[in-house]
Amino acid sequence: MDEKLKPRALPAHPTPAEGGEPSRAEFTRRVLIVAGVAVAVGAVGALLVLASDVFFLFFAAALLAILLRSASNALGRRTGIGPKWSFGLVVLAAAAVIAAGTYAVGSTAVTQFNHLVADLPKSTDQARAYLRQYPWGEDALRQMPACSATTTSPH
Repeated sequence: MDEKLKPRALPAHPTPAEGGEPSRAEFTRRVLIVAGVAVAVGAVGALLVLASDVFFLFFAAALLAILLRSASNALGRRTGIGPKWSFGLVVLAAAAVIAAGTYAVGSTAVTQFNHLVADLPKSTDQARAYLRQYPWGEDALRQMPACSATTTSPH
């Protein structure tokens, strides 16, 4: 058998010092490796938690880009116009649909918002009255910031 094809033994792991225990330097090195891995995993986890809004924003942007691109490709195939013009027309059509929806729903939304502004102080006063019935409710109200000027009903 050729010498190059013979299986070779893997290099031995550094042998521990006398007594079967690793040396102090080897133990310190292992502890630092484990601590470094733990810190790295914690940092990546914290980054994912703290930046989750950014990741969702990137995901939504990618989905929107896919939607716009597929719609412009379909429009270009059916009409024979170039990709830039078809993309522009798709974006213009999407903006027109959003504007029409805002115009159609806008007056109703403004009316509902005005009702909310009128009813919110009354609801806040009712919630405060309900909380005052209980000892824990009184404690909670004392700990809340004072905003009585904005929550009392003008009637």
